[in-house]
Amino acid sequence: MSFVKKFFCIQFYADYLAGKAKISSLLLLLIISVISAIAPTYYMWTKALPFVSELEPKVSQFINKNFSDDLEITIRQGIVTTNVTEPYYIVVNHDIFNELLGKTSDQTSPAKVRLLAIDTKGSAENFEKYQTYALLTESNLVYYDDKAVKITSLRNIDNLTITKQIVLDKVKTYTTKYNMQLWAKIAIFLFPVLFTLLVLTIAFLVYLFNGLLVFCLGLISGTRLTYANAYRYSIVAGFLPSVIQEILGFVPYVGSFSARLDNLHTVVLLLIAYLGMVRMKQTSPNMV
Repeated sequence: MSFVKKFFCIQFYADYLAGKAKISSLLLLLIISVISAIAPTYYMWTKALPFVSELEPKVSQFINKNFSDDLEITIRQGIVTTNVTEPYYIVVNHDIFNELLGKTSDQTSPAKVRLLAIDTKGSAENFEKYQTYALLTESNLVYYDDKAVKITSLRNIDNLTITKQIVLDKVKTYTTKYNMQLWAKIAIFLFPVLFTLLVLTIAFLVYLFNGLLVFCLGLISGTRLTYANAYRYSIVAGFLPSVIQEILGFVPYVGSFSARLDNLHTVVLLLIAYLGMVRMKQTSPNMV
């Protein structure tokens, strides 16, 4: 009997309980964990990796296109001054802004958005009237954080000058000095291993509970099981529904629904475990 086919046969579960069939419960958990890692790994390698690889040139291009060569912002002892007529707005293309953030654009979104308003005579109380993501006043930076308005005081900044070239140099310095792209790429390539280990750890803990349920099921059905055997048997009985649930997650429209099947998964696991116990009583009565 092939590895896959035997999980569709109740006799296999009866033979496993009777000690006639052997299979590693750790191997089954590892297979489930690897399958669970496929979809998020695919996303990380096809979406996140290109995004990280192109981030530094995209940020530089974004700054070059939207930051004026003439604009100079100076902060001395927490007080902001500029060399432009205020209020001054840094306006960006909405599609490019979303692309930089890795978001998809909405057809109802405006073509241009105000990224930053600079008004040293303005105040945080009037933030809404500027219709911008952030406002730089004489002594504060006001911005949206998860739809809430936050205010950050600049009083701890003694001496800072901001120009386009300084910002471009800082972006280049941080990406090269700290090897940000390299470390991000390493993390993305290690992601499947780390995610698999995370799922494996969670599975170990989840099946501690499932094993207890199977142990109680054995007591109810009159099947002698130690907790250790019930734990291993719960993994064997839960392998098929777990794999099916993970595979359904790859199917468009069905994937979001399959995530809600956790309770049904437990029911199917217990049903398979019970049917295996019943079949063992019929085929190996001396093991009961």
